[in-house]
Amino acid sequence: MHKKGISEVISWVLLIGVTVVLATTIGVWMKQQAEQANEYILQEDYLCNDVSFSATLSDCNEPDITLTIKNTGSFTIQEFIIRQNGELTRNGLNIKEENRLLTLKPGESITQPAEDLNIDQPAADTRLELTPLYKETTCTERKIIITCPST
Repeated sequence: MHKKGISEVISWVLLIGVTVVLATTIGVWMKQQAEQANEYILQEDYLCNDVSFSATLSDCNEPDITLTIKNTGSFTIQEFIIRQNGELTRNGLNIKEENRLLTLKPGESITQPAEDLNIDQPAADTRLELTPLYKETTCTERKIIITCPST
């Protein structure tokens, strides 16, 4: 009889021990998941804080219209999303020159013909919306809208 009582105590200790270990493991895992999700959300906002650029269109009455983009921020911009009058011209538009991908480093500028960017011949009421992408993050709060300069 005495041995049976000891085995019951051991089984209760083991059961409680396994429960505590399992609860601790799940608690640590949930905390890590919450921190990663929070870090991702904060990182997206933080990364876009220092993304800044300016853009200008050449005279829309000229046949060869160009778009000039200058990186005025602290980070390198890899891509842009461009919309013309609300219509997407190309998603994830890469900055390209001679079929090689360029990055727009801080302080640098690039000028591209409108036809290379799938932009229709702009008219006086044309609105171009440019949204930068940094490290696969779309910085929508940093988008700018430009129009054809009036002559």
